[in-house]
Amino acid sequence: MSIGEKVIARTRVTGTNTASFMGMPPTGKGVNVQVIDIVRFGNDGLVYEHRGLMDLMSMMQQLAVVRQSPPGQTPRGLSRGQPRTRKRGTRKRASS
Repeated sequence: MSIGEKVIARTRVTGTNTASFMGMPPTGKGVNVQVIDIVRFGNDGLVYEHRGLMDLMSMMQQLAVVRQSPPGQTPRGLSRGQPRTRKRGTRKRASS
């Protein structure tokens, strides 16, 4: 898609982790993740700005670096946009 001097591309990146990556040893596992790039070109045809977005969580799950949650469940520590509530009296008190 092109908007004025900007080009937006939604693509898919595939590959196999055969070398160290982000400080992790090679896993030999394949990855397939979505990427979105927004590139701004000048009148001279050169790239003046690039913004990229990659689904890193999916990639880490595919590399077995991050555990995948069962369907319908959220990983511990993450919420689905709703605040956590605690019933009165359920908080443990420190023993004296």
